[in-house]
Amino acid sequence: MHSNFPLDITTLCVPDSLSGYLLHEFISPASNKRTDEYGGSFENRIRLTLEIVELTRQTVPKDMPVFFRISATDWLENEPGMESWKVEDTVKLAEILTTKGVDLLDVSSGGNHPKQKIETGPGYQAVSSLLIERGSTI
Repeated sequence: MHSNFPLDITTLCVPDSLSGYLLHEFISPASNKRTDEYGGSFENRIRLTLEIVELTRQTVPKDMPVFFRISATDWLENEPGMESWKVEDTVKLAEILTTKGVDLLDVSSGGNHPKQKIETGPGYQAVSSLLIERGSTI
Protein backbone atom coordinates (compact mmCIF):
# COMPACT_ATOMS: atom_id res chain seq x y z
CA MET A 1 0.00 0.00 0.00
CA HIS A 2 1.25 3.47 -0.89
CA SER A 3 1.97 5.44 2.27
CA ASN A 4 -0.05 8.48 1.08
CA PHE A 5 -3.14 6.46 0.21
CA PRO A 6 -5.18 5.42 3.26
CA LEU A 7 -6.91 2.44 1.63
CA ASP A 8 -5.39 -0.44 -0.26
CA ILE A 9 -7.56 -0.40 -3.40
CA THR A 10 -6.98 -4.11 -3.89
CA THR A 11 -9.10 -4.77 -0.78
CA LEU A 12 -12.41 -3.31 -1.83
CA CYS A 13 -15.20 -4.18 -4.23
CA VAL A 14 -16.90 -1.61 -6.50
CA PRO A 15 -20.09 -2.52 -8.41
CA ASP A 16 -20.63 0.13 -11.12
CA SER A 17 -23.90 1.87 -11.98
CA LEU A 18 -22.57 4.98 -13.69
CA SER A 19 -24.46 6.36 -16.68
CA GLY A 20 -24.18 4.25 -19.77
CA TYR A 21 -23.27 1.13 -17.80
CA LEU A 22 -25.63 -1.84 -17.48
CA LEU A 23 -26.93 -1.19 -13.96
CA HIS A 24 -27.76 2.43 -14.73
CA GLU A 25 -29.56 1.34 -17.89
CA PHE A 26 -31.87 -0.61 -15.56
CA ILE A 27 -32.43 2.01 -12.84
CA SER A 28 -33.08 4.96 -15.17
CA PRO A 29 -36.63 5.34 -16.51
CA ALA A 30 -35.10 7.19 -19.47
CA SER A 31 -33.46 3.98 -20.69
CA ASN A 32 -35.38 1.16 -18.98
CA LYS A 33 -38.51 0.45 -21.03
CA ARG A 34 -38.91 -3.12 -19.80
CA THR A 35 -42.35 -4.46 -18.90
CA ASP A 36 -41.21 -7.37 -16.74
CA GLU A 37 -40.16 -7.48 -13.07
CA TYR A 38 -37.08 -5.35 -13.92
CA GLY A 39 -38.97 -2.41 -15.43
CA GLY A 40 -41.63 0.13 -14.60
CA SER A 41 -41.71 1.09 -10.92
CA PHE A 42 -38.73 2.37 -8.94
CA GLU A 43 -38.67 -0.91 -6.98
CA ASN A 44 -38.57 -2.98 -10.16
CA ARG A 45 -35.91 -0.82 -11.84
CA ILE A 46 -33.54 -1.12 -8.86
CA ARG A 47 -34.12 -4.88 -8.54
CA LEU A 48 -31.03 -5.96 -10.54
CA THR A 49 -28.83 -3.47 -8.69
CA LEU A 50 -29.99 -4.84 -5.33
CA GLU A 51 -29.53 -8.44 -6.45
CA ILE A 52 -25.94 -7.70 -7.51
CA VAL A 53 -25.17 -5.78 -4.32
CA GLU A 54 -26.58 -8.62 -2.20
CA LEU A 55 -24.53 -11.22 -4.09
CA THR A 56 -21.44 -9.02 -3.82
CA ARG A 57 -21.86 -8.59 -0.07
CA GLN A 58 -22.38 -12.36 0.35
CA THR A 59 -19.26 -13.13 -1.70
CA VAL A 60 -16.65 -10.72 -0.38
CA PRO A 61 -15.18 -10.94 3.13
CA LYS A 62 -17.16 -9.10 5.82
CA ASP A 63 -14.28 -6.71 6.46
CA MET A 64 -13.96 -5.79 2.76
CA PRO A 65 -15.61 -2.44 2.00
CA VAL A 66 -18.16 -2.38 -0.78
CA PHE A 67 -18.15 0.89 -2.68
CA PHE A 68 -20.89 1.55 -5.23
CA ARG A 69 -20.44 3.83 -8.23
CA ILE A 70 -23.67 5.59 -9.18
CA SER A 71 -24.97 8.28 -11.48
CA ALA A 72 -26.86 10.86 -9.40
CA THR A 73 -28.98 12.21 -12.26
CA ASP A 74 -29.70 11.77 -15.96
CA TRP A 75 -29.85 15.58 -16.34
CA LEU A 76 -33.24 15.25 -18.01
CA GLU A 77 -35.40 16.88 -15.32
CA ASN A 78 -36.17 19.88 -17.52
CA GLU A 79 -36.87 17.89 -20.66
CA PRO A 80 -40.67 17.99 -21.30
CA GLY A 81 -42.35 14.61 -21.14
CA MET A 82 -39.18 12.72 -20.19
CA GLU A 83 -38.94 10.51 -17.15
CA SER A 84 -35.45 10.43 -15.72
CA TRP A 85 -33.29 9.34 -12.83
CA LYS A 86 -33.03 12.25 -10.39
CA VAL A 87 -30.97 13.05 -7.30
CA GLU A 88 -34.03 12.25 -5.16
CA ASP A 89 -34.02 8.73 -6.64
CA THR A 90 -30.35 8.36 -5.78
CA VAL A 91 -31.02 9.45 -2.19
CA LYS A 92 -33.79 6.85 -1.93
CA LEU A 93 -31.56 4.14 -3.42
CA ALA A 94 -28.65 5.17 -1.16
CA GLU A 95 -30.77 4.43 1.91
CA ILE A 96 -31.61 0.98 0.55
CA LEU A 97 -27.99 0.26 -0.43
CA THR A 98 -26.92 1.07 3.13
CA THR A 99 -29.19 -1.70 4.43
CA LYS A 100 -27.66 -4.10 1.89
CA GLY A 101 -24.08 -3.52 3.08
CA VAL A 102 -22.77 -0.79 0.77
CA ASP A 103 -20.20 1.29 2.64
CA LEU A 104 -19.63 4.23 0.28
CA LEU A 105 -21.13 5.79 -2.84
CA ASP A 106 -18.90 7.14 -5.63
CA VAL A 107 -21.17 9.70 -7.31
CA SER A 108 -21.02 11.00 -10.87
CA SER A 109 -23.77 11.89 -13.35
CA GLY A 110 -25.04 12.01 -16.92
CA GLY A 111 -24.06 10.22 -20.10
CA ASN A 112 -27.26 8.22 -20.57
CA HIS A 113 -29.34 10.15 -23.11
CA PRO A 114 -28.70 12.47 -26.09
CA LYS A 115 -31.22 15.08 -24.80
CA GLN A 116 -29.47 15.59 -21.46
CA LYS A 117 -28.37 19.09 -20.57
CA ILE A 118 -25.45 18.87 -18.17
CA GLU A 119 -24.85 22.07 -16.24
CA THR A 120 -21.07 21.95 -15.93
CA GLY A 121 -18.73 24.21 -13.99
CA PRO A 122 -16.39 23.99 -11.04
CA GLY A 123 -17.74 21.51 -8.52
CA TYR A 124 -20.87 20.69 -10.53
CA GLN A 125 -20.73 17.01 -9.46
CA ALA A 126 -20.24 18.01 -5.80
CA VAL A 127 -23.75 19.50 -5.54
CA SER A 128 -25.39 16.11 -6.16
CA SER A 129 -22.99 14.40 -3.76
CA LEU A 130 -23.84 16.88 -1.01
CA LEU A 131 -27.59 16.43 -1.54
CA ILE A 132 -27.18 12.65 -1.36
CA GLU A 133 -25.00 12.88 1.74
CA ARG A 134 -27.50 15.17 3.49
CA GLY A 135 -30.51 13.09 2.47
CA SER A 136 -29.19 9.65 3.38
CA THR A 137 -27.20 7.81 6.03
CA ILE A 138 -24.52 6.41 3.72
